[in-house]
Amino acid sequence: MPASVPAVVRPELLVWAREASGYSIDEAAHKLGFKDGSKLADAEQGRSQLTLAKLRDAARVYKRPLAAFFLPHPPAPEPLARDFRRLTADESVEISPTLRLELRRARRRREIALRLLAESGIEPKPFTLHAEVTEDPEMVASKAREWLEASLTPIPPKTAEAALAGWIERIEARDILVCQVSRIPVRMMRGCSISGDRLPIIILNGADAATARIFTLMHELVHLMIREGGVCGLVAATSTSVENDSGVEGFCNRVAGAILLPGNTLLQDAEGLSRVHEGEAAESEIASIASAHFVSREVVVIRLAELNMVPRSFVNRKLGEYRAAYVSPPSETSRPTGGPPYTVLAIRNNGRRFSQLVLGALERKQISIKDASDYLDVKARHFAEMADRLGL
Repeated sequence: MPASVPAVVRPELLVWAREASGYSIDEAAHKLGFKDGSKLADAEQGRSQLTLAKLRDAARVYKRPLAAFFLPHPPAPEPLARDFRRLTADESVEISPTLRLELRRARRRREIALRLLAESGIEPKPFTLHAEVTEDPEMVASKAREWLEASLTPIPPKTAEAALAGWIERIEARDILVCQVSRIPVRMMRGCSISGDRLPIIILNGADAATARIFTLMHELVHLMIREGGVCGLVAATSTSVENDSGVEGFCNRVAGAILLPGNTLLQDAEGLSRVHEGEAAESEIASIASAHFVSREVVVIRLAELNMVPRSFVNRKLGEYRAAYVSPPSETSRPTGGPPYTVLAIRNNGRRFSQLVLGALERKQISIKDASDYLDVKARHFAEMADRLGL
């Protein structure tokens, strides 16, 4: 069929595909090769039609199958994740097309995983860990640590990356999918969660520091615990003042901090703090505790305040100092070079649990090579290396 043939599609489907992908008329028109948005706007209003070639371009830009444009009516709107943990509260909410795509991919992984498990006769464990924002954060953290069997750590990790991998392994072993995203600025999103009675999802930003991802992992676990707990849309989760850290986000932050740095552990570590009797703690000592437990310095000083070991004024001053350091532009020499191997990133972004499910189904001939490649968004030539890294 010649590419210039008009594509007879419902105009509302063009609007749905563009808006669901997060593009404005002008942005989409530019990506489709139009000089301005007038031709696309005409097609969306039914005043004209795109050519078949342009419709194929639209399918590529919007990351939708071509068949989606021939549906009888637009699908129901896809909900965004319940919570976004972002770097600061000072920036306007931004949901880029890339982030929207990653959220769609995460939901699709869950649907695929549920189907593969059902076809194998396996019922995922229901997620029954529950909390209310009115509960004592210390008690909720204790309940979560018991659920995670966090006290059973025979060999302490040596690096933050190893600690992160260990926490993810514990959470995925309890039938929560954990995946990570690339190409998303940390200022836009540090993490988010998608609730569900079976196979809920936690999404981390792979661009973030390992210690930050550990905290985000726990923060989002608490969001899953509180289910509908008042989270609405995009909510900032950090502040330069502990007084401002209230509501649902503040609760999730406090529980996450207590999971990673329990009170009894911090009290033992803090016995040797040289200036705690003066209501302060030396920066070197704060950094030492943070390094030992793979948490940020912010978590340490906030936990010290929560245990009434330092005043809030000290914490607010330190948080301001740390925030100022974070917003300073990095030097050229501090920027990382290179990166992990492709298959390591593929496993990280898909999640170990999901990757194991797909490759296991392929090995049992439950799915085809084409299916596996589609589900993982990885070419088949990488499967053997991925399976080896996963111990399959």
